[in-house]
Amino acid sequence: MTRALRSAILHIGTEKTGTTTLQHMLAARRTELMEFGFCFAAAPGCANHVALALFAAPENMPGDYDIPSKQEGGFDEAMFARHFSAELAALPDHAHTVIYSSEFCHSRLIEDSQVAKLAVLLRRHFASVRVLVYLRRQDELACSMYSTLLRIGDTGLELLPNVPNAGDALNNLRDLTWAHYFDYEGLLDRYARAFGKHCIEPRIFAPDRFVGGNLVSDFLAACGLPDWLGEGMPSRNRAIPAAGQHFLVRLNGYHANANPSMPPEARDVCTAILESNLRGRPRFPARVDAERFYARYRAANERVRAAWFPKQPRLFAEDFSQYPEVSARCDAEADAEALRAAFVVVSELVREKLALEHRLQHQFAMAQTPYSQAEAAHGSTAIGPRPIAAPIVPGKAGVANSLRSRLSRALGRVRTGAL
Repeated sequence: MTRALRSAILHIGTEKTGTTTLQHMLAARRTELMEFGFCFAAAPGCANHVALALFAAPENMPGDYDIPSKQEGGFDEAMFARHFSAELAALPDHAHTVIYSSEFCHSRLIEDSQVAKLAVLLRRHFASVRVLVYLRRQDELACSMYSTLLRIGDTGLELLPNVPNAGDALNNLRDLTWAHYFDYEGLLDRYARAFGKHCIEPRIFAPDRFVGGNLVSDFLAACGLPDWLGEGMPSRNRAIPAAGQHFLVRLNGYHANANPSMPPEARDVCTAILESNLRGRPRFPARVDAERFYARYRAANERVRAAWFPKQPRLFAEDFSQYPEVSARCDAEADAEALRAAFVVVSELVREKLALEHRLQHQFAMAQTPYSQAEAAHGSTAIGPRPIAAPIVPGKAGVANSLRSRLSRALGRVRTGAL
């Protein structure tokens, strides 16, 4: 199929709207998607098409969580463009639509020129481009982002970010990101100027606005794909319960100046354990703080509603009852929660250690067993123990082993109040 007939769907997030769940679903269903004439691209990345954002980002944009700078990642624009074109040239004739997805197109492409560069790339290869974007109420987006920041080593206690005001100096990438992050009017206008307003399809990230009541069904419906493609696909990047958040704040704070510092893989192990073993709600700001944070975007949200959702009475439901009257403090009670989470992490690592030791003992016992008569009958004349094969050790075991001693020391500091 030629460019004149092929179309693209560009999913740009926003961040914290289930993008990881959607991307892993699409990656897992590549074969089934192709049966319907859809291709989930692989040239820009296996699941998250980070390379699209890197391609369009300026050369001097520094790296941050989850995405390096062009220099740090050794990104070669010319090579990426060749791979991008080669993948499309190799598609079968019945492939009529290519899907791209990266939430970094929301958070990193903050200038008209950057989005325009991405538009030029896609229009060179496709007759039409649809841009899908989910909008989440700003206070809820900020609260969800807090868990993400803890996952990457943030040590802050503030649940809502300090967003710069117009005219404030933007001293680092985080300030630059926050200045545009929650501005949906600016986001939609940037993409409308680059692709045309008729190509932009904003959707509201809220269960009562989803087709089928869930995000995956809504996304598949928007793409024109059957709902069964999303069956059995787990949700990813769930919110970390409050106890786990308290633990990560203290762990990140301790290791911020530690020498050697904690490898990111170790924190990933801790986070995975916390998500799997802890239950409960994450921390929330006080209701008045959440309302105040949302209020700064209310006027712009109303302009978005009028321009993009004229039939809706409001852009978002403005119910703040999920927030407590007073935010949970990081005091002695929080320390107890962090200690409880630490014990969960340590106990899980000990369980893993015992399971690994059991497997190694079994392998050692098998290695000491003499050759069987059946082996001897096949021509083996050697007498003695079997050669010991190299044990198969899980990929995270090495990280877990190095982490155990550090957690033990950190646990001691928590008990004494030093951490």
